Amino acid sequence: RVREVRRRTGTVVQVYWCLVSTVPSLKHMFWIFSIFLSFFCCFGKTHFSEIGTQWTDVEDGEIIEYNLKKDPIQLKTNLLCTTDECDQIITIKVYDGVERNPTNQRDIAWKLDDYSYTIGRCTPPFKKQFTNVPAERVKIWAVLFLEEEGSGTRIKILCNHVLVLDFIIKDSIGYSECERFWGRSPSLLEFEVGELDVQHRTAPGGCENPDWRYVNLDDNVDWPVRYGAVVEVSCVKFYSNSGEKIVTCVGDNQFLGQPECSKIKLK
Repeated sequence: RVREVRRRTGTVVQVYWCLVSTVPSLKHMFWIFSIFLSFFCCFGKTHFSEIGTQWTDVEDGEIIEYNLKKDPIQLKTNLLCTTDECDQIITIKVYDGVERNPTNQRDIAWKLDDYSYTIGRCTPPFKKQFTNVPAERVKIWAVLFLEEEGSGTRIKILCNHVLVLDFIIKDSIGYSECERFWGRSPSLLEFEVGELDVQHRTAPGGCENPDWRYVNLDDNVDWPVRYGAVVEVSCVKFYSNSGEKIVTCVGDNQFLGQPECSKIKLK
C-alpha cells in the first residue's frame, strides 16, 4: 500500500507541475491543485462499514472489517420461503488482509428455500443441506469460525440457537485448496444479499461458568466460553439428570437448555 501511495503521489505531482507551466494565474493553480488533491485522497480508497452489537441493515455488496475468528457474526432474516416461491441466497465472502483481493476469496452461502449450502473451495455448490432448521419465520443465523484442538478449523452455523451446520475443514474430500484457504484468519467480510431484507450484528458475549447446583461440567472446557460453545453436563454422585445433557452458550451468560439434577431415591 505504501508503494501505491508513493506512485499515486508522484503522478499527482507530475500533473500539477504540468498545469503550473501552462496556467499563469496563481489563483487558478491553487484551485486546480485542490481538485486533484481531493481526487487523490478519495480515489481507490475502500470504505468499510461498521458493525456493533445493535442490529443494522445489510446493504448488498457491503464490506466490513471483521475478525470472524474472534467474534461470531449474526444475521437476521424475516422470510418464509419455499422452493416454488423464491431462490433467495445469502452469501458471505471472506478475505484476508486489509484489501478486497479476489485471489484469496472464499465464501459461505446458503439458500433460504431448501437450506442448501456451499463452502467455497471446500464443497460442491448447493448439493448438501442444513439440518434441523427451525420453522419460525424470523431466523437469527450465527456464523462461527473456530480453531479447536484435534479437529482444527471448523465452521459452525446456528439458526435460532440450533446447530444446523458443523463443517470440519480438514474432513473435506477432493478439494485440495480447502484447508489452505480456510486455515487463514479472515479479516474482511463482503455480503451479497440482493434485495433480501437482512440485518447483522456482532454476536452477544460468551458465558461464564454457571455454577449450577449438583452439576458436573466438562473438565476440558476453559471458562469463559464463547457464543455458540457446546458444553456437556452431568449430575454429581447420587443425583440423576432429567434435563439437558448438552447445553449451548447463546451469549451474555445465557445457556440454551439446562440440566435438572434430583437426588436418587433409594428403595
